[in-house]
Amino acid sequence: MTTATSAPAVPAVPAPTADAITSQAAAMDKLYGPQKHLFDLSRKYYLLGRDQLIDRMVIERDDRVCEIGAGTARNLILLARKKPHGRYYGVDISAEMLDQARINLARTGLAAQIQLQYSAGEDLDYRAFGLAAPFDAVMFSYCLSMLPPACIQPVIAAAWRNLRPGGALYYVDFGHMRGWPGPARRLFIRWLGLFGAHFRQDIIDGLEALTPAVPLDITALYGGYALLATVRKPVA
Repeated sequence: MTTATSAPAVPAVPAPTADAITSQAAAMDKLYGPQKHLFDLSRKYYLLGRDQLIDRMVIERDDRVCEIGAGTARNLILLARKKPHGRYYGVDISAEMLDQARINLARTGLAAQIQLQYSAGEDLDYRAFGLAAPFDAVMFSYCLSMLPPACIQPVIAAAWRNLRPGGALYYVDFGHMRGWPGPARRLFIRWLGLFGAHFRQDIIDGLEALTPAVPLDITALYGGYALLATVRKPVA
C-alpha cells in the first residue's frame, strides 16, 4: 500500500456521552463476566483471522503496539511471544476481562512486557501509559463490531489520533460472508446476532475515510467470514 504525502484530517465525530460509555462497560461485564475463564477456548473456533493478522503485523525493535479491546490479552500474549522485541499495551472497557487478562499475564510470565489499562477506546491516550510518543501500531481484533453505532467512529478516531505518522492501524473482524451459500450465511448471521455481533459496513467506511486518497488494504478470509485490513498513517 502506498503512502500519501500528507495526513488527511479525520472527520469530526460526536463523542459518546459518559452515560453511554458507562452503559457499554456494564453490558460488556454482564456478557463476558460469566464466561471469561472459558473465553479464549470458546472463541478459538469462530474469531477467525486473528493469527493471520498478528503474522502480517510488522513490529520493529521497541515499537509501541496497542490493542483496543484487549480482552483477555490473548492477542498481546501471542504477539509478545512471536515478536518479543516490541513493547505491548492494551485497553479494555470490561473490568471482568481485564481481571482475566492479568491472570493470563501472570500465568505466562509476560506481565512486565504487556501493560494493561481500564479505558474506553474513545478515551485512549498513549500518555496514560507514560509514553512520550504515540504508538507505532494500533490493532482492533473483533472489537469494533461489538460497539454501539455511536461509539465506532470516535474509537477509530482515537486510534488514529494516538498513532504516529508512518504507523499502522491493523484490523480484523466479521466480514460480509459473500462467498457463503445463502441459507448458511443467514443462519450464521442470526446466530452472531445473539451476541450482538455482525458485519458493520460503517466500520469499513470509517477505515477508508482515514486515507481517502489510498485504497484500503483489505483481505477477505474464508469466503468473507473475516476481513483483515491495514491502514498506514501518512507521513506529513
